[in-house]
Order: sequence, then C-alpha cells, then structure tokens
Amino acid sequence: MTFQEADQQYARLVQQYQAGQLTAQQFNEAVAALRVQSPDGNWWTIRAQDGAWLWWNGAAWQEAAAPTDPVGVPHRRGDPVSAAQVPPQKRRRRWWLTCLVLLLASVCCLGLVGGGSYLAVRAGSMSAMQLSAQLEGVGELSIANTADEPITVRLIRLDTEEGETSIDSDAIVPFD
Repeated sequence: MTFQEADQQYARLVQQYQAGQLTAQQFNEAVAALRVQSPDGNWWTIRAQDGAWLWWNGAAWQEAAAPTDPVGVPHRRGDPVSAAQVPPQKRRRRWWLTCLVLLLASVCCLGLVGGGSYLAVRAGSMSAMQLSAQLEGVGELSIANTADEPITVRLIRLDTEEGETSIDSDAIVPFD
C-alpha cells in the first residue's frame, strides 16, 4: 500500500463512519490496519482521531511530518474528521451567528446604560452634571453654608492640563 492509497482509504473510512456504516471500534481497527513502509524501511500509520501521520521509532508511534510517495507526492497532516464533521457553509453560518449575537449584546448593553442614565437623571437621583462627570470626567462640588457667618472655600486642582496646580477661593455667605 502507498501513502496515497492509505490517505484515500482513510477518507473512505471517515465517510463510512460519519454515515453510521461503521462503529467507532470498527473505524479504529480499520484505520489501524492502514500501514505503509517507506523506502527507508520505517513503518507509518494514520492516527484515527485526526488523520495525522505517525511513524514507528522502535518503541512507540510518533507524530512526524508527512512522508512522500516514491513519485514525490507530498501527503497532508490534517484533520479530516473534524473538518468533515462541520461543512464550510455551517462554519460560516456559525461565524455570522456569533457576530450577530455579539452585536445584539452590545446594543442591549448600550441601551441599558443609556436608559438607566436617563431614568436616574429624570428621577433626580443623579444630576445632569454628575452624569456628565461620569461620561466626560467633569467634576461637580456642592457646598452649602448653614452657618451664621460667611465661609471661605479654597479649591486646589492638582491635575490641570499644564501640569501645575491651580488655586481658587471663594466666600460663601450664610444660607447660600
């Protein structure tokens, strides 16, 4: 048997197994019988699970680069069982379905955040300035003077665009 014949026989066995004409045990036994001896005397077989070529190193079967027939035809080291189980059309459909689900989830999240923000402002639990601060990084500071005399407030901004601190002060009259 040549490497090309073993590949063809393996492809037929995969089709029969997927069509339900062979049990898993029958499939594995039939694939294990696919043995090829290369011109250098090494024995080769195909792994049933994924179609990879294995060679006998004297102690165990070891995966190796696919050999060539004496006529120089290279052989694959592929995964025909997995590829055959999912046709290309279904893989494309799954990809589009995944993209659609992710897009819908993103739109739902944006809708929840936007709707929740709108309701928070509308209900008065958040001011428009607080919402703006959350979205843009703008801050709001509220101070109420309930004392009988004016108070002085000093604001020190540490993160200015120029890198320097800025200081503002203001007097707040009683009940302002």
